[in-house]
Amino acid sequence: MTDEEKIKMMKMRIRNALESLRDCNRELRNLRKDMYDVPEAVVMSKHKLRTAMKSMDNGWGMFDNMEVWILDIAYELGSAFLNCELQRLAMGEIAIGEEGKEG
Repeated sequence: MTDEEKIKMMKMRIRNALESLRDCNRELRNLRKDMYDVPEAVVMSKHKLRTAMKSMDNGWGMFDNMEVWILDIAYELGSAFLNCELQRLAMGEIAIGEEGKEG
């Protein structure tokens, strides 16, 4: 595989990761609309996602900090999701260990 092919494959992987994170971010915004206490990290992640996507489109910064950005955004979004699930659990909207049991 040539260097050009490796770069093209890496760009595709990064683009897919960013698109997945964008979908995750959209889901969190929907949870926020449903009155869950979604942390400010979601807004920050939205800004980071937009910046990372522009960076990819412009072709600069691809290898410099992109992996760190993706991990950072994923951590923030994962923390926000966990927070929402804990709130749902506390409000009785979901239960632990209830799946598959008959009433």
